[in-house]
Amino acid sequence: MVEMNDSDLGDTEITGEVLEIVAGISATEIEGVAAMSSGFTGGIAKMLGRSDLSRGVSIEEQEEGVIVNLKVIMEFEVNIPEVSYQVQKRVKNALEKMTGVTVKAVNVNVLGININDEEEEPEAQISSAGESEPDENDEEDNR
Repeated sequence: MVEMNDSDLGDTEITGEVLEIVAGISATEIEGVAAMSSGFTGGIAKMLGRSDLSRGVSIEEQEEGVIVNLKVIMEFEVNIPEVSYQVQKRVKNALEKMTGVTVKAVNVNVLGININDEEEEPEAQISSAGESEPDENDEEDNR
């Protein structure tokens, strides 16, 4: 939790989850970012009631500021280093402007590429095993 003691009226505290939500929304606003990815821990986070808006974001709070770690899925054929740089700038600026927290670093971890094309037929998509989905003719060839 980030505490801001800048008012004679009282204290303001900002939870880590608020920082994560701001970072997650800011990252997905960049063209070329398909989605945030929760990776392996996503199922656990969902069971614990963690917001989908903070999926793929973790914040390390340190004395001098915060380090933001993002897990993203990029669109196919984008310039990954350029999109990552745009994400870093947007997230840093949004967090500092909205919360006043100092952002030491924004680390972008690209976990995947979105190859789904909305015009593409579902049968032609790649399965999670990395192979094309079998069609009905394959079964006849094996008989």
